[in-house]
Amino acid sequence: MIVVANNCTDRTEEVVRETGKGIPYIRLISHGQPGKGRAILEGFRQSRGETVLFCDADGSTDPADVLRLLQMASGGEWDCAIGSRWLPQSNVPVPQPLRRRIASRMFNLAVRIILGLPFKDTQCGAKAFSRRALDVVVQKVTSEGYQFDCDVLWQLKKAGLRVVEVPVTWRDSGGSGIRVGRDGTKMLTSLFKIRFKS
Repeated sequence: MIVVANNCTDRTEEVVRETGKGIPYIRLISHGQPGKGRAILEGFRQSRGETVLFCDADGSTDPADVLRLLQMASGGEWDCAIGSRWLPQSNVPVPQPLRRRIASRMFNLAVRIILGLPFKDTQCGAKAFSRRALDVVVQKVTSEGYQFDCDVLWQLKKAGLRVVEVPVTWRDSGGSGIRVGRDGTKMLTSLFKIRFKS
């Protein structure tokens, strides 16, 4: 387990150090710069497994579903398994506020139009990768902010890799750093940058 603490202002690093004492499979990476994509890519580069998963540290995705994503990405049929809050079988007992849900659906529509990605939910913070898919991500993805997930799925699509969207149980933790008004236009612009970058 690799915990990437990027520009944390809480006790994350302290808690990981205390919890990980004497446990060799828990590793802490202190990453001073902010940026979701930057942090995840650093964790990917230091990973060693044949199947690798990233998930948000707030525990929004049910642990049983995290394990299921890992199993699906390691079974040979799929190169990547992504969690989804918006499939009919998904279970969201604690939803996001209405404003966030509306913004999420509008952003997903933009993703479908601009990138041609068929997924209902590109932004759920739980995704598992085979080593083959991970190598594509590490080599091709350049996005460092919240558009990171879209860049990942775009690069996997271009590489012809197989991605499956999986319903999960997900609970809103209320701790997201995204602000709809502040970040919405920026994220929309970033989709065009992903689409037309070389």
